[in-house]
Amino acid sequence: MREKLQFIQQENQKLKMDLAQLDHELASERDQVARTKHERDEFRSQNAKLRQQTGIINSDALTRDFDERDAHIKNLHAERETLQKRHKTLQAFINKHQHMLDSSTQHLY
Repeated sequence: MREKLQFIQQENQKLKMDLAQLDHELASERDQVARTKHERDEFRSQNAKLRQQTGIINSDALTRDFDERDAHIKNLHAERETLQKRHKTLQAFINKHQHMLDSSTQHLY
């Protein structure tokens, strides 16, 4: 009976050691899975950023719209400069003639 008890205890000890080894391997595998998931999440995030940055390039409609808006803005800037020059010219004309008109009316009085 005693021998059987010793045999079972030895078997139990061996199984405990096997279980400890398996637990260690499982923990190692879980760490590897966690690292892999973290890397995957980083790649997904980076991929999303890159897709967002290249969104215009991949869409013909967006590229066309961007080019049209860019050309329209450039035309508006050129028109603004032209209008500013015309305003400056007209303001100078008004000031010159206003000065001449003021000096003419002073002579009348």
